[in-house]
Amino acid sequence: MSSGVYGSPLVTVKDGTGRTYDFFDNATFRSYLNQLATGATIGSLSSYLDEFKTFPQVDEVLVTYFDEAVKSSEGKQRIAGSILVGCLSELLVLRLLKTIGEYLGDVNSVQNYLSKKNNIQRQFDFTKQMVVKGRVKIEATGTLTAVQPRAFRDFDDIAVHAFDSIRLRRNEYVHPTPDLTLDTLPSADVIANHIQAFNPYAKVFLTLIDMFKNAVP
Repeated sequence: MSSGVYGSPLVTVKDGTGRTYDFFDNATFRSYLNQLATGATIGSLSSYLDEFKTFPQVDEVLVTYFDEAVKSSEGKQRIAGSILVGCLSELLVLRLLKTIGEYLGDVNSVQNYLSKKNNIQRQFDFTKQMVVKGRVKIEATGTLTAVQPRAFRDFDDIAVHAFDSIRLRRNEYVHPTPDLTLDTLPSADVIANHIQAFNPYAKVFLTLIDMFKNAVP
C-alpha cells in the first residue's frame, strides 16, 4: 500500500471477476465492503462535489462533469457515471499537460499526448515525463516551496494507480464486446465508490496545475 493524499493508505482490491479497484481512504474501502456484504445502497454523494469545488483551478466545466457523474451514480446510472468520471479524469490530464507545456515553453505538449491516442499507457507515461520535466525546472529556479514536493509525491502515489483503474472502468462501458452482459460490468456501487475516491486523485492534478500556472517561467 502507498501513502495517499490525505496520509491514508492506498487500498487495492479485486472483485469476483478479477477486476482491480483502487481506494484512497479506509472509510471508502469499508463502505464498499459493507455494500458487498449487506447489499446496502450508497447515500448522497453531494458532499464529494462540495469538496471538489474547494480545490484550486476548479471551474464551471469541471464542476458540471462531476455534478452529472454524481447525479448519474445516485440514480444508479452506472454507464453514464463511469463515462463521466473517465472524461473528467481525461480533462484533468489534458489541462495539466497544457499548463506544464506553457510553463516549459512547449507548444506541442497536448498534441504529443493526443498523438499517442492508440496507446493509453504511452499517453500516461508521457504525462509522467512532463511532470518530471516541470519539477526539474521549478527546482532549478529555487522557487519550490517546502510543501510543494508533496504534490509530486502524491502524483507518484495516487495518480499513477488511479488512472488505470478509472480508465479500465470507462473502457469497459465505452468499448463493449459482442458478448457483453450487465453481470460482467462493474456494478453501480463500484462506480459510486469511484466517485467517492475521485477527490484525492483530482486534488493531485489540480494542485499541480495551480502550481505550474503560478510558477515563474
